[in-house]
Amino acid sequence: MRKEIPIFPGCVTPSEVAQAVKRGLKVVKFFPAEPAGGVAMIKAMAAPYNQLRFMPTGGIGTQNLKDYLGFELDGDIQVMDYSALTASLAEGKLDIGMAALCATDQRKEVMNFSKTYYDAGQVVMVNTESSPKEITGEEALRSGDYKVAVEKGTASHMYAQANFPESCIGVHDTITPVMNPWNRVR
Repeated sequence: MRKEIPIFPGCVTPSEVAQAVKRGLKVVKFFPAEPAGGVAMIKAMAAPYNQLRFMPTGGIGTQNLKDYLGFELDGDIQVMDYSALTASLAEGKLDIGMAALCATDQRKEVMNFSKTYYDAGQVVMVNTESSPKEITGEEALRSGDYKVAVEKGTASHMYAQANFPESCIGVHDTITPVMNPWNRVR
């Protein structure tokens, strides 16, 4: 917090929420939301801490999203890949899109965005065990000697296109299959 890095600790009990408030936090992650009591539990814990915002995750899906939003949805919910979401919004096929989406100037030309509530920034991830040790940041990637995996249509994809040789960019419809081997390591 001293370095102004946003942190969202997981809080599932009133005691944990009280500790977050005591430390001056404004947002906490409520996980696992549904197993821990869902919207009713959030309302109960939020009552004495009305300055605190809750970010519920875990067990939330199309079947109960309206409970967390606090209003009925007039229409259907469609689950789709990230790249299809931005294209569908731009083409007017959807009314609303929800995702961890960077509000770039290019996207602002075809979409209206809510107030940005979190900006994660872009990072380079390398496997500490198998990646070459000289990869310590994006400068090493500009040589074109390494492959950079990006998810199609994301801010990372746009950044890579603008800053790295085309030959070193590996574009994937979804980044999950690329990340799965890393998730299995330790």
